[in-house]
Amino acid sequence: MISSVLPPDADPPEPVQKYEAEVLILGASTAGLRAAVDAHESGMLTENYGLELERGPELRRSMSSASSRLETQSEEAGTWYFGMENLVDQVEDKVADEPRFWTSSSHQNIDSAAALRAAAESGSLGTPTQHSVEAWPHRQAASFLALRLPAGPIRLCCPIQLIMHASGPSGLITVHAGFGAGTRYRATMVAVSTPRFMFSRRAAPAQIASSGHDVDNSDNPSRISHESASSASTTSLVFERIHERLALGEIKSNKRQIPRPPRGPHDNRERLSGFDDEDPLQDDPDADHLESGPFLGRGTVGDRPSNAAKGMDRGVRRILLIASGVLVASWIAGLLIYVSTNAYKYPSLLELGPQATVGQGSGKPITLDQVRGTFWMTRSHSIEWIAGADGEDGLLLEQGASRKDYLVVEDVRSKNPDALVRWSPTSDAIVFTRDQNLYLRHVGYDKVIQITKDGGADVFNGVPDWVYEEEVLAGAVATWWSADGNFIAFLRTNELGVPDYEIDYYVSRPSGLKPPSGEESYPEHRQIKYPKAGAHNPIVELKFYDVIRGDVFQPQVTGGFADEDRLVTTVVWAGQQALVKETNRVSNVMRVVLVDVTTRTGRAVRTMDVRSIDGGWFEISQNTRYVPADPAKGRPSDGYIDTIIHDNGDHLAYFTPMDNPEPVMLTSGDWEVENAPSAIDLDSNLVYFVATKESSIQRHVYQVKLTGKDLAPITDTTVEGYYGISFSSGTGFALLSYQGPGIPWQKIISTPSNPAKYELLIEDNKKLAGKAKEYELPIKIYGTVNVDGVELNYVERRPPHFDEEKKYPVLFHQYSGPGSQSVNQRFAVDFQSYVAAGLGYICVTVDGRGTGFLGRTNRVLVRENLGYWEAHDQIAAAQNWTARRYVDDQRLAIWGWSYGGFMTLKTLERDAGQTFRYGMAVAPVTDWRFYDSVYTERYMSTPQENEKGYAAAAVSNVSALSENVRFLLMHGVADDNVHFQNSLTLLDKLDQAGVENYDVHVFPDSDHSISFGNANRIVYDKLVNWLVNAFNGEWLKIGNAKPNKVKESTSQDGASA
Repeated sequence: MISSVLPPDADPPEPVQKYEAEVLILGASTAGLRAAVDAHESGMLTENYGLELERGPELRRSMSSASSRLETQSEEAGTWYFGMENLVDQVEDKVADEPRFWTSSSHQNIDSAAALRAAAESGSLGTPTQHSVEAWPHRQAASFLALRLPAGPIRLCCPIQLIMHASGPSGLITVHAGFGAGTRYRATMVAVSTPRFMFSRRAAPAQIASSGHDVDNSDNPSRISHESASSASTTSLVFERIHERLALGEIKSNKRQIPRPPRGPHDNRERLSGFDDEDPLQDDPDADHLESGPFLGRGTVGDRPSNAAKGMDRGVRRILLIASGVLVASWIAGLLIYVSTNAYKYPSLLELGPQATVGQGSGKPITLDQVRGTFWMTRSHSIEWIAGADGEDGLLLEQGASRKDYLVVEDVRSKNPDALVRWSPTSDAIVFTRDQNLYLRHVGYDKVIQITKDGGADVFNGVPDWVYEEEVLAGAVATWWSADGNFIAFLRTNELGVPDYEIDYYVSRPSGLKPPSGEESYPEHRQIKYPKAGAHNPIVELKFYDVIRGDVFQPQVTGGFADEDRLVTTVVWAGQQALVKETNRVSNVMRVVLVDVTTRTGRAVRTMDVRSIDGGWFEISQNTRYVPADPAKGRPSDGYIDTIIHDNGDHLAYFTPMDNPEPVMLTSGDWEVENAPSAIDLDSNLVYFVATKESSIQRHVYQVKLTGKDLAPITDTTVEGYYGISFSSGTGFALLSYQGPGIPWQKIISTPSNPAKYELLIEDNKKLAGKAKEYELPIKIYGTVNVDGVELNYVERRPPHFDEEKKYPVLFHQYSGPGSQSVNQRFAVDFQSYVAAGLGYICVTVDGRGTGFLGRTNRVLVRENLGYWEAHDQIAAAQNWTARRYVDDQRLAIWGWSYGGFMTLKTLERDAGQTFRYGMAVAPVTDWRFYDSVYTERYMSTPQENEKGYAAAAVSNVSALSENVRFLLMHGVADDNVHFQNSLTLLDKLDQAGVENYDVHVFPDSDHSISFGNANRIVYDKLVNWLVNAFNGEWLKIGNAKPNKVKESTSQDGASA
C-alpha cells in the first residue's frame, strides 16, 4: 500500500476516491524478492507496499472499507498502468487527477495486456528512480503488476481480500491478487512484505527525509513508520523479529510500555482519508507526547537544553524559590491524598462489594446511542503469528480480516463472487473453489487443474453449505492441505435432498437484479437450502486429492454412520495420516477415524457413546492438535491432544500413539478448559490453555507438561481476571489480552519457556478508561444464587446512586442457550448497563442450568427438554430478588434475543404472571421443529424420536401468556436464521385463543440482526420506551374496555367556529 507521511502542519486531506481495476500478475522471482528483503533490512526501502488505487492531492492512508459504496467516472478507461511494487519510496505530494499505480519508477501507458507483458519480459519498462539513496543495486527486486480501469461508472462494493502465503524456503510473506501471469481479477490493493518488522510508530520528519537512516546515528538503520491498514475488508501485515533484537541487545528493558491513547471511530482528529479508524496499531497523528521512533525501536537521546539562561535579581529569585516550595509541598500533599483514596485507579478497577452504594464514574449519564454504537467499544489487536524464514520465532501478522489463510476472490469475467483460495503449506500451489468445483494451480504454471467436475447448485466441493458453515465448521473452509503439500482433503456436500426455505424481500432487492418489466411491484424471493429438525440433512463425504498422482479418492473405512446420519466435524492432518472426527446427526455417538492416505484406508481408533457417560451430547470443536513424534524430546510416537469429557467437564487429553484410545489426562478437576489447547511448545513439551480453574466466570492462562504434571498459571490468579491469548509459531512469545473486569489491555510477552524475557504493552485503552471515569456506570455485583441446591452465577447491575431504602423495578436479561455463558467478568458497557445507569432500574442476569461452565451434569440436564429447566431457574432467581427489600415485586420484566427470546416466552408461559409481569422477546424460536437440524437435534434429538419433547418445548400455552400484564414481540421478516415463521405461528395461536395482551413489531427485509435501514435503532428505542411504559403502569389495562364519558362543553371553552 502506498502512503505518505505528512508534516504536522499539512492541510487536511481531500476525500479519497477508490476505483476497482483489473490486476494483471506478471510474476516474480524468489531471488528478486530476496533482494528486496536485503534492501529493506539495509534501510534502503522506507515502504515496501504495492498497489492502492487512490485519487486526491495526498495519499494519506492505504485502507479499503467493506462498507464503502463509491461511484465515480473513470477518465482514462482502458489504459494500462504498471509499476514495480516493492520499489516504493515516498509518494509525490501531488497525484494530479488521474488514478495511477504510483511507485518510485516512472510510469507509461500501454494499450494492451500482451504489450505490457512483452515489455515487462524485455526489460523495457524502465528502471527505478533514485529516492534519497546513493545507488540502487536491486533492480530485480520486485514483481511487475499492472492495472486497467474499466470504462464507465465504477462501483466499489465489497473489495477483494488479499491472498497471503509464505513463498518457499525464503519465508517471504507475499500478497497476490491473482493466480498467475495473465489472470485478471478485480482488486483494490496488492502488497508484498517481508517477515522482518512490526509496523513502526510515526517517524519524525527528519527521519523520513533521511530515507530510513537515523539522523544522529547513521550506522543504525531506523525502520521508518508506516500505517497499519487493518479492516474488515483488507489484511495488514505487521512483523517483528523479537528474538533477534533481544539477542542483539537492541531492546534494553525487559518491560516497556508505550503510551498509546486509543482512538475509536468518534475520534476524527486529522483522520487519514476519512475512513473509520479500525487500525489497532495506529497512533494519533497530533499526539505530540508520544514517542516518534520505531514501535519497537531503541530509546533515543533528547536534545540538550540551551545554555541561554540569564541571571536574575536575587530577591526575585528568593520569592520564586519560596513560591516553588509552597507549590511542591501542596503537590506532595495532594498526591498523598490521591494515592491514599485510590483515586488514581480507573473507576472500573475499584472494588465494589455487595453493599456498594457508589457507582463507577460521576457526572455524565450514558446514553442509548453510546451503548448501541462504538463509543464504549474496547480496542484490541487481531493478529496471527507466523514463522520466519529460518524458523525464528516472534513474527507477528496482524490480520484485520475475520478469516485466516483463505480469502474471497472475485473474477471480473464472472458474476459469481464465490471463490475460496488456500495456499499450500509449501507455498508452491493454491487450491480454490469456483462454481462449487475445486481447482489446483501450481505457482509459475499457467495450467489450472480441475479437481472436481460435479459442483453446482446442489453439490459443493471444498466449501460448506449453509448449515455446515453455521453449525459445524464455524467458517467457510472445507479444504485442508497436508503439511507436505502432497494431499488435499475436502468435503463434498450434496444438498439435493435438503428442502428449500423461501424468504421474501418486500422493500429491497438483495440480488441486485432488475425485475422484468411489469413485475417491479412483486417482492423478491430468495430460496435457501435449510434443513429443519427431522428433515433431510446434506450428505457430506470426506474426499482426498493426491497432488502427485492427480486423482481423487475416498478412503475405504469399515463401519461408520449412514450417509444421512453422519456429521464430519473435524479434520486434522497428522503427517501422512488424517485424523477425522464424526458424529451421528443427534451428536450422542462419536467416532475418531484415522485415515492413511498412502494406503487409502481408514479405521476407527475411538468410539464413544455419550449415553453411557452423562446422557448429554458431544460438543463440536476445531481445536484438536497434532503432536509429532520426537524421540530426542521424549515423544517416541505421534499423538494428538483433544478435549474430552472428564471429571464432569471438558478437559485436555493426550493420545499417543495415534491409535491409542486411552489418553494421558493433562487436566482434571472441578473446572473446565475452553477452546483448548491454545498452543503446544514442542521443544519444552508444554501445553498452553485457557481454563476456569479459579472461577467459572473468570479465564486464566495455564501451562502443563505432556506428562500431565507441573500445571501452573501464566497469568496472575491472585487477581480476578478474564484473559485470552494467542501464541507465536514457536510459542516463545504471546499476545496476552486482559478483557476484564477492569479496563482491557493487551501485551506481547515472552512465555515462561523463553529465556529472553520480554514484555510490551501495545494497548491500554486509555481513552476508554477516561470515559469510564467521566461517565456514570452501573454498580456491578457478582455472586451466586442457590436454586435446588445448585449455585447459579449472577451479575446484578445497580443504578450509580443506588439507595437500598428505595424500591427499584428489575429487568432480567438472559440468553440461556446450551453451553453459553452470559455472566462473566469481561468489561462491557452494553444495553443492560444503560438500563441500570441510564434508566435507573436494576438489571439482573442469571446463568441457569443448561448454560456452560457449571459442570456437565447441570449442562446436559436440558437434553430433549429445552426450555423447562431454564425457565424454572429464571423464575426461582426472580423470586429471590422479589424478596429483597430494595426490589419492587410488582415491576419485574424479562427480555432476550434469539434463544433469549425463546426463553423469555417460555418463562412468561411457565410463570403465568406470578412473578414476572412483563416480557420482551426479539427474534424468538417458538417451535424447535422450525430451527436447523444440526443445532436442534444435538439437544433435542429428532422430532420423530422425541415428539413429546418438541411439543413441550414449543411456546403453546397462550392462556398462561394471557396472565401476564403484557409482553412485546419483535422479529425481522427476512430472518434466515430464526425464521419469521416462528413468530407468525405464535401470533396465530394467540389469535385463535383471543389473547390480546401483547404488542408486536415486525421489520421488513431485516435478518436476524434486525438491522435493515433504521431497524436496529427502532428495536432498542422500542425496548426502552416499552419498558418505561410498563414500569410506569401504562400497560395496566382492563378487559372489556369502555370509553370515557364525553366531556360537556363550558363557556370557558370559547365559542364554536
